[in-house]
Amino acid sequence: MRNPNIGEDHNSHKYTQVYVQGYTLSRLGLACRISFSTEQSQATIDWANSSRLKPGTMIVLSPKNHGFSRKFFVASVIARPVLGGLIPAVGEAEDTPPRIDILWSNPKDAILDPGVEMVMLESNGGYFESIRHCMIGLQHAALEKTKFDKYIIDGCTDESRAEYIERPGVFIPPKAKSFDESQHDAFHRMTTQELAIVQGPPGTGKTFTSVVALESLVETLLEGDAPPIIVAAQTNHALDQILSACMGEFGANVARLGGRSKEAQIEERSLFNLRLNSKLGHSREESQYRNATEKAWKAVCTRVLNSINMCFPSDNSTLISPDVFRREGVLDQKQYESLLNPGNEFADKRDAGNEPEPMERWLDLDAKKERPEDDASEQPDDPNLNSNSRFSEQDERERLRGTFIPVKKSTTVPSSSNAMHHRASKQLQSRSDLYDIKPQLRSAVYDYMCQKLIDKATMSFPSILAEYQTCCQDLTIARLERSAKVLRDEKRYET
Repeated sequence: MRNPNIGEDHNSHKYTQVYVQGYTLSRLGLACRISFSTEQSQATIDWANSSRLKPGTMIVLSPKNHGFSRKFFVASVIARPVLGGLIPAVGEAEDTPPRIDILWSNPKDAILDPGVEMVMLESNGGYFESIRHCMIGLQHAALEKTKFDKYIIDGCTDESRAEYIERPGVFIPPKAKSFDESQHDAFHRMTTQELAIVQGPPGTGKTFTSVVALESLVETLLEGDAPPIIVAAQTNHALDQILSACMGEFGANVARLGGRSKEAQIEERSLFNLRLNSKLGHSREESQYRNATEKAWKAVCTRVLNSINMCFPSDNSTLISPDVFRREGVLDQKQYESLLNPGNEFADKRDAGNEPEPMERWLDLDAKKERPEDDASEQPDDPNLNSNSRFSEQDERERLRGTFIPVKKSTTVPSSSNAMHHRASKQLQSRSDLYDIKPQLRSAVYDYMCQKLIDKATMSFPSILAEYQTCCQDLTIARLERSAKVLRDEKRYET
């Protein structure tokens, strides 16, 4: 592993001051939002045009004090909105650090403590999450025999006619009459051979020839139970271009997979919109599976919410109740009762009708003082973005959907050092009556108690995260099965 004290180089990018800010209950997974510093970068980063930290990028994180030598965690970027993420949104402070959402590769690596400072590395290249699904697909395909094995694996150079050619009535589009000699040869190979590779410089009519060949295939295979024709391209723009031509030239019935189309007519035919607008009903089995999956996902969402809110109340100016500390074993019964029944120490400070909360009373905080306002950047859901911003369209594509649960320690009680935590630990172990602890030490003891809660939640959090990921996989399966059903129904209405 490289020395973490070394700055960026041509192989990787380095980010420091990495902290967990919260978790988003997304249907894609339980996403961890982190903030970080780009102080190691030699130049200012133009996030709107930068290829850094794109969704699917693999990253490696390590606690600062470990320096990648003893402990490190692998994760992948799931979302990186520009406005309100990588740069401050309207209403946020200018020095707000950049933020992204990540998925931990191993639930056991999940960090819950917002006080853990980490370092993050991003590689400039490699086979990572963005093509992981393709690699898995190839692995699955390797288990089955296909008609292309002889070409790809065995190096066969013999030509074999496509099976559908044996059917009568192969359709030749009228536009084929305008082909020149090379286009005609390319069209003939594309529509008669099992495998055809056509190449040529720009302007030679590859797209036009491909569209005419696709029309021939569609019309020839229209009858019967022929499978759909898959069209793939190296870029989203190239794919949209050829699909638009097919729709315009011969009214092709298109289903656009993926969500990166910028063409309005293609976007209407996206799998998401087809599924959204489908009038196809749900079978009883499908509805039961979907409802059971939704119920399980909502239940684990509640567990995540309760686990985080136990340590980090949604209003971070609120103190954690003695009931929570007792329930989780941080306080014993006598310590708990001492907070509820403080004796005479505060008898002269009681105000009828405005009795302070037990923890607030023990810390000797003024219950009437004005609470600090929450930072707007920590509120759940999306920030109030400027609709006229040049980032708006990209942000909507990049932004992760789901309820955001912030993890932030109380603003009412200051954090304490490790040395003070050690002293607080001794005080807590030796006092049955917490009012015997000197007032000047109580803030440190409370902070230590909060840290004990965080440590306890951290131990159980991986199992909750693993269950959450399983529920998300079940949701994905249900969605894919529904998508397949919608696509089969769409094929029924081909014209």
